[in-house]
Amino acid sequence: MLGRVFPYSRALPVLAAVLFKHNDRKKEAALGRRPLTWKWERHPYYNLSVKILRAGNIRTTDLLSKTDCYVALRLPTASPVTSRTKVIYNSSEPEWNETFHYRIHGALKNILELTLYDKDIVLNDKLLSIVFDVGSIKPGRHFKRVFQLNPKTKEELEVEFLIEECCSPDEAAKSSETWILVG
Repeated sequence: MLGRVFPYSRALPVLAAVLFKHNDRKKEAALGRRPLTWKWERHPYYNLSVKILRAGNIRTTDLLSKTDCYVALRLPTASPVTSRTKVIYNSSEPEWNETFHYRIHGALKNILELTLYDKDIVLNDKLLSIVFDVGSIKPGRHFKRVFQLNPKTKEELEVEFLIEECCSPDEAAKSSETWILVG
């Protein structure tokens, strides 16, 4: 019946919602409050290069030889895969000079976990682990850091970082299927 009297009966609920929303905005403005709005946040994406240079004074856990070291890298905000260096056999001063690349989002807290292992036949020994906030690195500069693994034995791990701005969020969204919810 209403359809015969008012031909746009399907539009009535929408019209009512618009009028109520308009009323709510007037009330909010009268109280001095800003109305809630949705907006897109734009944060840059960065290319992160992590170069594992060397380790020094690594204690041995094997009875008959020195350590067989490798480093595992984990950056969960950029990749679900744990990367690792090659194994340097029988050395307490291993040198890798291996570079790993990640694309990170500027709005997220990117924590890199570096773990030093001693490879064994049966079970790999976890020697030490470090967590490092990548957000403290300035874009466009090489940053070399020597992590003191154990101050008593002077074990250390030397790593070099480089962060470069790679693209705008629009370009990154076109090239990637990953969506990130920032709250």
